[in-house]
Amino acid sequence: MNEWMRNLTRTVATGGVVALIGLQTACGGGGVSTGQSNPSIAFSATTLTATPGQTLDISLQVTGASSFTRGIAIVGDGHVGATAIKSQPPFRFSLTLPQDLKPGTYRMEAMGYANGSEQALASAAATLQVALPANALLSLAPPVSTLVFEAVGEQLPIRVTGTTASGAVDLSESPLLSYQVADATVGTVDADGLVTARAEGQTSIALSLNGQTTGNVPIQVLKPALMPSATQLDFGSQAVGSQSVAQALVVTNNLLYPVSILQVDAPPDYPETDNCLTGSPLPAGQSCTITVVFQPTAKGPANAAIRIVDSAVSAATRVFLTGTGG
Repeated sequence: MNEWMRNLTRTVATGGVVALIGLQTACGGGGVSTGQSNPSIAFSATTLTATPGQTLDISLQVTGASSFTRGIAIVGDGHVGATAIKSQPPFRFSLTLPQDLKPGTYRMEAMGYANGSEQALASAAATLQVALPANALLSLAPPVSTLVFEAVGEQLPIRVTGTTASGAVDLSESPLLSYQVADATVGTVDADGLVTARAEGQTSIALSLNGQTTGNVPIQVLKPALMPSATQLDFGSQAVGSQSVAQALVVTNNLLYPVSILQVDAPPDYPETDNCLTGSPLPAGQSCTITVVFQPTAKGPANAAIRIVDSAVSAATRVFLTGTGG
């Protein structure tokens, strides 16, 4: 739990319950329980749906409630609502969402604390999907310009806006909005409309709102200066504190003139060695090699990317890294 979370939970009064809700990027973890009386917390429903301004009735199933002498909190990465609830069963939270809450997927985490403790005795997580009702949209404005990429691994978001009686609203991350790419070898798109360039070429992404196609976004990936031998390296599961077998990434100058490799940035869990910097500038058609290992420092997924900065384009080439600390 980060310092923001610690400061937030210090505000929970003894014996009281506070409900807070925040963005999906909140700290993770669910169903964790410790303590001599084996207390536990669970959401009655792990996935909730709502609209901005709606009042939610959230129920928690709690055992060993007497252990949570400091109280139970539902916390998130951003404070978008708070309601004080009684500390005795039934643990029901009446939470009114802000009218201007952006449509998207949010995370709620319930954590119970004992007096004088910063460590939660038990926790559980739930997902909240917030979407505008269909009749609230007066108009929809999908993007019409082409998304142009300069490098493999470069990422750009699709922004979709709508108009309601209250004004403009960003619908890009609405659970009712979906994206479908025509050619995944050129580019891919995630559920939030973030597009990743994969290879030179052209394609398009169809936008659908509540199951109905609303438009297409053209995608163009220019001829990349550097062409990696893979766009992703998967290291699988690795024990914390140990080192995986090394994987080699070959990077080739895809242009007709020399390209200088200015920087190779690797995340902490993925140390690398390379001859790209010492061999720079890289002649046309020639390659250098980056060797990567996975050394997880914590349990759980460790998803990251290597960034390769060159002199030919402003966007860095990115190769994605996946692995799980065990």
